[in-house]
Amino acid sequence: MDYAQIPGFVVEDIVRLRRCIDHAAFPPRRTDDNLIVGSWNIRDFGAFHRAWTENSGSPKRNLRGLVLIAEIIQCFDVIALQEVKRNTTALRFLMQHLLGPHWAVMLTDVTVGSKGNAERLAYLYDTRRVTPSGLAGQIVLPPTPDGDPVEQFDRTPYMAGFQAGGERFTLLTVHIRYGSSASDRLPELQRFAQYTAGRSATGSAAGRAARNPT
Repeated sequence: MDYAQIPGFVVEDIVRLRRCIDHAAFPPRRTDDNLIVGSWNIRDFGAFHRAWTENSGSPKRNLRGLVLIAEIIQCFDVIALQEVKRNTTALRFLMQHLLGPHWAVMLTDVTVGSKGNAERLAYLYDTRRVTPSGLAGQIVLPPTPDGDPVEQFDRTPYMAGFQAGGERFTLLTVHIRYGSSASDRLPELQRFAQYTAGRSATGSAAGRAARNPT
């Protein structure tokens, strides 16, 4: 990020933001000692207003907002983003002009339909610290034993594998429909928890069988 091109009032915002991060005792990134993983629902992350000043129209988010978003993202080694929209203008500007060439992104296609809200899921990662392992996919629920279709997640969950040093790990992100009350969110959360718990148990059993063949 070229701070010389940023207006003074935005630089002051950056200084205040960094003080808040320091005050929160956010862990620093340390080579070969830790890995900072995050998740962030950046609401309606699609287009943006190409000016530093506020916009009375739409979209509301401007260059000032993107710079502050970049400051926060750079605290992490890999971060999952929810609510990336069909229009990826803001995301592309963030990657090309604010985060630097050592940052990369993996993202899904749009989940279609009214429930999908034209959203994508994404992972941003610092290639100096993290590299993809080659695993990536979306969670689509299988049909019933009788072959009948089942209700899918409103926004298709996204899973991706990464490698840091000699360790491999897998992240899974999802954007649950918010609804008008907490009870509206429970059914989809429960289905998601049941599916992931079931897959984890299956994987663990397969791993034990592979280590202890009969």
